[in-house]
Amino acid sequence: FTDEKNKKKQEEGSLSIPSWLQEAAAEEEHNNNNDNDNDDVTSFVMGIATESSISNNGSNNNDDDAHDFYLKSAAKGNAFAMTRLGSLCEEQALSEERMRVATELLNALDKGQEQQQQQSNNNNLTITITII
Repeated sequence: FTDEKNKKKQEEGSLSIPSWLQEAAAEEEHNNNNDNDNDDVTSFVMGIATESSISNNGSNNNDDDAHDFYLKSAAKGNAFAMTRLGSLCEEQALSEERMRVATELLNALDKGQEQQQQQSNNNNLTITITII
């Protein structure tokens, strides 16, 4: 399933992002389709692939791009991306700007959880009042 170009890159010790995944990401970017249910998964997989890709000299220069994919995926609710971001925060691997965005994302999730809890409490109160 690999073409000659990818086979050569594998022999040289460098990895490449599969063309089908690059095409999907390019199409997503082109369409800017935020209603796509799989968008969080595509972004997460692109983050993994980007983070895993290694340039010919062995250095990994794609961390910022990978982190952006993880942030995009986490913002859409992908738990795996959130977990990966948590690890990156612990490792202090995020840039200052990306750390700020991750913190805002976490705060938004906390607020959403508080609202859900409050709504649940209100529902319980309504049920209690109805029963009495």
